[in-house]
Amino acid sequence: MNFFNKLFGAGESDNKREFQTLIEQSMEELRLKTEAHNSAWRLGESSWDIDQDAGTVVFTRPDGIIARCSVQIIGTYNTIDSSWLWGWNHPSVVPALQLHAHKIRTYGEKHGIEYLTTQKIVCTENQAWEFTALACKLCEAEGAYRGSTGSTLVFITFNHVTLSQLESEPSLTQSIAARVNSREAAIAAHLAGELEKVYLFPIEFGGIDDEVNIVYVSSLAAAEKKAFDVEVGRLLEQGKVGNYEACPEYDDQSFIPSRIVVKASGSQLIQKTIEVTRIN
Repeated sequence: MNFFNKLFGAGESDNKREFQTLIEQSMEELRLKTEAHNSAWRLGESSWDIDQDAGTVVFTRPDGIIARCSVQIIGTYNTIDSSWLWGWNHPSVVPALQLHAHKIRTYGEKHGIEYLTTQKIVCTENQAWEFTALACKLCEAEGAYRGSTGSTLVFITFNHVTLSQLESEPSLTQSIAARVNSREAAIAAHLAGELEKVYLFPIEFGGIDDEVNIVYVSSLAAAEKKAFDVEVGRLLEQGKVGNYEACPEYDDQSFIPSRIVVKASGSQLIQKTIEVTRIN
């Protein structure tokens, strides 16, 4: 008997098909969201740490850039006995972080899905991912993640990604900005790993691969620009934006912009000022 027969029994084929379709859609949407986060700020390379009191998860990249997000805990998976414990009423999860899990339980009660309303069940790790993907879809979360702590896997959803840099990491100093006073110097700093190259107008949105469309910035600014462009790409697919503007601003004689103001508009408007030299 497969997973969906266990959920619904031998009958109720329409409900089984509908739920299976929903799970497949949820998994595909989560795959795309994860690809976007990996592309924008390298989620897959980051370590993680949850502060339940603050309601946040912090992902830290090897280069010191951190992504701080609001978090919900969907459940935990024990790799020793293959058991899943839902986040709602979980003894190790504070109530404020159980909200998304409770929404899945409510959905399960409404549709008669026993696996979504039984606090502890036996399942596979892939099924734990399916539960988490479902939570990500129904709760309209920006992403989901699985963290490991010993033999336990913690499945979470997250929202409101904010990028910053660890205070212990060096910022883009004025000394770098002072000596990067030409395109040749900027390229040299890029090749030395001090600066990253970004396109003002993304190639995928019609920008040209030409030096007039290229600026050299700090790694944090590059990550912020990439995250903004990923969000614009999502809105572009939905037909909500059609115009894209990017304006670098300079405070001194450096070839490095001090900030970049980016904006996309249409039926929806999003705008961001990306600080380049003042990181912290």
